[in-house]
This record gives sequence, structure tokens and C-alpha cells, in this order.
Amino acid sequence: MDGSPKVIEKKINNEEVELTFFEDELLKDPVICNIKLLKVSLLSASKKVLRDIDRKNWESNEIEELRNLIISLDRYPN
Repeated sequence: MDGSPKVIEKKINNEEVELTFFEDELLKDPVICNIKLLKVSLLSASKKVLRDIDRKNWESNEIEELRNLIISLDRYPN
């Protein structure tokens, strides 16, 4: 697979979001996720990636952008 798939998000209500994944065309049927659980999962995976990046002493603008996005998501109210 070249590149990243595109994810379209549609809020269903205050607790659920519908995610649809594309790469040139629809990859899978949409899935419905709990917003709070999705946030916890995204933060957990992202923080693991950053720990590995820090161990390797990597730096780039993209990494700083990821750090800022994680901080923003972590502060976003549930």
C-alpha cells in the first residue's frame, strides 16, 4: 500500500462517530465508534509512537506537529 488511507469522520451523536476508510476507493464498510474510546485509543497509540521517536532522537516538523496534535486532543473535553 502506498501512502495513507483517507478517513472520513461523521459525528452521529454526542457519543458516536462513523468512520469510512478510503484509498482511491472505499476500503471497508463504515464503522461506528464510541468517541471517548476512539480518543483513548488514538492517544495511547500516538504516545507510544512518540516514545519510540524520542528513544531514537528523531526530530522533524512533522514530529512537532504530531506532538501538538496529541496535546490538543488530550486537552479536548470528553
